Amino acid sequence: PLFWEQRRWPLRQWLEGATILVAVTLTLVWTVVQLHILFVALPFLGWAAWRLQLRGAAPAALIATLSATWAATKGLGPFEGATRLEQMVTLQAFNATVALTSFFLAALVSERAKAAGDLALAAAELEHRVETRTAQLSAANLRLVQEIHERSEAQELLSHEEARAQREHQIAETLQRSLLPDRLPDVPGVGLAARYVPATADVQVGGDWYDVVQLPQGLIGLAIGDVAGHGLQAAATMVQVRMALRAYALQDPSPPAVMRGVHQLVAQLPLLEMVTLIYLVFDPATRELRWTNAGHPPALVVADGSATYLTGALAPPVGVTLDGSFAESTHVLEPGATLLLYTDGLIERRGVSLTIGLDRLSREATAARAALAHPATPVAGAPDGALELLCDRLLETFLEDDHVPDDVAVLAMRPAVSVEGELVLSLPAEARNLVKLRGALRRWLHESGVAESDANEVLVACGEACANVVQHAYSAADTAGPLELSARLVGDDLELRVVDHGRWRAPADRGGGWGLQLMHSLMDEVEVEHTPSGTEVRLTRRVRPGRGT
Repeated sequence: PLFWEQRRWPLRQWLEGATILVAVTLTLVWTVVQLHILFVALPFLGWAAWRLQLRGAAPAALIATLSATWAATKGLGPFEGATRLEQMVTLQAFNATVALTSFFLAALVSERAKAAGDLALAAAELEHRVETRTAQLSAANLRLVQEIHERSEAQELLSHEEARAQREHQIAETLQRSLLPDRLPDVPGVGLAARYVPATADVQVGGDWYDVVQLPQGLIGLAIGDVAGHGLQAAATMVQVRMALRAYALQDPSPPAVMRGVHQLVAQLPLLEMVTLIYLVFDPATRELRWTNAGHPPALVVADGSATYLTGALAPPVGVTLDGSFAESTHVLEPGATLLLYTDGLIERRGVSLTIGLDRLSREATAARAALAHPATPVAGAPDGALELLCDRLLETFLEDDHVPDDVAVLAMRPAVSVEGELVLSLPAEARNLVKLRGALRRWLHESGVAESDANEVLVACGEACANVVQHAYSAADTAGPLELSARLVGDDLELRVVDHGRWRAPADRGGGWGLQLMHSLMDEVEVEHTPSGTEVRLTRRVRPGRGT
């Protein structure tokens, strides 16, 4: 075991071991014979144990004990003249010292060497593990960097896609709004307001639309419809239906006649989706509504804290049946009542009954009655603040800020109510608005109980004053300014005021001035006041009561 189970020695260690053995042998012989001392060999035994461990310490210890035993048997050195007992005690003490010196020290050195070897092996294994783990972490780090880079690219691509989708949605919304009326007409005595909200989840153009058409004899046509689906096909159909309805309404404003014409048009279009539509005609003079409904959600009338749906004259959507006959229903709006038209995107929700949406709309519209009771501009030609408030309130109530599942169109109309018998109108000073002003003033005179003969002469005089504003007040301006008309009855005296904020041209000597003379001949008093801020014409006449409404 000392030679074959231990690791192999190099030649250098074999020479060192032989030297130690020779040194131990010579030292013992010399010290025993000459000096009579045994323990001089102990340093060589320690040298053997330290340098060569058990393989060198064992032979050295064996030589030392044999040499001591030989000296004891011969009575040499420290054993000379000693008794047998003394010789045995000295020999045993020497052998014990040799054993402790050589074997114990060799064991300690061997254990230390083994520990150092194990430590070196553990260090090598640890280094290998560190290298392996470092390689794994480096590979993982490379994968992480690659994943971060890929995610960054994906995020950047997603951001580009989101920005592109947002731009496309804005373009689609702009296109949709360009297909709708850019503004509602100014109708004296009738308030109008409208809203359109595109769906947030679709970048394509929708098919919801509305329109207000001014018809002959002072009538007003109102329409709202929905072409199912999205995209260019829906938009193209929507434009054709809207333009066709305008053309048919100007030709014959009767709701059944207009709906038959639209029905015939849609029936010839290659449509995969249906078209719903409700068309109404309103007469401001009588406040009568006439309508027909082709599969659209019913119109809602809000008046005196209650809401009523106009459910009559219902027919299938246009173009889906061969029968092109449509019925007509009528309803007289109460003073101050509001008519509300809308598309299904306002009330329809997935998984919720349509009846629930209609009931909710009725409740919310009724709750807005308090806001409608005090309009900002009574009997205004432009949509008054109450209608704007109603539309905004309905949209805030029914739509979420960040998610609109379907397009929504809302159209509201409210015949203005005279406040304390006074009429107040304001329209751009344009020739086309003279007819609107004349019609509004005629209705107010009729409702105020002014005799027809007096009313006709007042209309002529007021019309002349308004025509002068159109012709002279804003001739130097790029756009026409406002023409304001107010009328009131104080007892039997009718007072009219026509006001502008322009600068009249200097009168030319061309034989004119017949308009002012006409006004003087028809009215009791005519006053014209020119100021730096504009011109005011005051007309006064005593009128006779006639049969009012």
